[in-house]
Amino acid sequence: MARVIRSAQSVVPDMLWGRSKLDFVPLNFDRRALALLLAHGSGLPSNLSKGFEYAGLELLPVRGVEACFESLSSNKPDLVIFDPSILPCPTRDFLARVDATRLTETLPVLAISDSTSETFSCATLSCQSGIAETFLTVRSSLRRERPGVLHEQRHIGRFTLDERKFQLLHGDASATLSKSDLCVLGPFFDIRDAIFDRASLARLVFDPTGQNVADRNIDVYVSRVRRSIRQQLGQETIRSVRGVGYRFASD
Repeated sequence: MARVIRSAQSVVPDMLWGRSKLDFVPLNFDRRALALLLAHGSGLPSNLSKGFEYAGLELLPVRGVEACFESLSSNKPDLVIFDPSILPCPTRDFLARVDATRLTETLPVLAISDSTSETFSCATLSCQSGIAETFLTVRSSLRRERPGVLHEQRHIGRFTLDERKFQLLHGDASATLSKSDLCVLGPFFDIRDAIFDRASLARLVFDPTGQNVADRNIDVYVSRVRRSIRQQLGQETIRSVRGVGYRFASD
């Protein structure tokens, strides 16, 4: 039975994407993505820790902002996770310094905050975020900004998503994907038989630092991916679920 995935801002409170019994597609990888963790010494809630583990992160805790930037330069992480409440400076200044210090072209940053008074120009989770929301947020952040970290092939039915090579395979045929295509398809391969509402899919596909994306825009992106794959593979992939959103046709 398909599971409906709705964002935490959904008007349907009993269908949050942190609900139990979601079927995570296993990750098979040789190298875990390295994430710097700048947070309180007491550690992370178990729900976040589990989500990071499922997403394939190797966490490297750092004590203090200066240690964070020293480690950023020496360890070349794939992701920076931080708690804004422990920063000695405004969050925007911290993010600007991360941007100036990073040694790679892009570096995703993830804030863990329960504050409702601050607007963040990066992806955000709260301490209450469920395992699935954490997992999907990390995977999507890496997909948008560090897709080279995603080494594994993901399988659903007769389809295989090769994230490293930007390909969708069906039997002996293959379709070449753009990064936008990969960002749209990826969440469906993260949680098996999921149905994503438009708001949740848009949040995962698009850069959170940009403006809010209207539902019709995610519809345009999905239509482009469908058309491209149909032309290359002759297969229907993402299907509309009336009144809800989209599911992946794995048959």
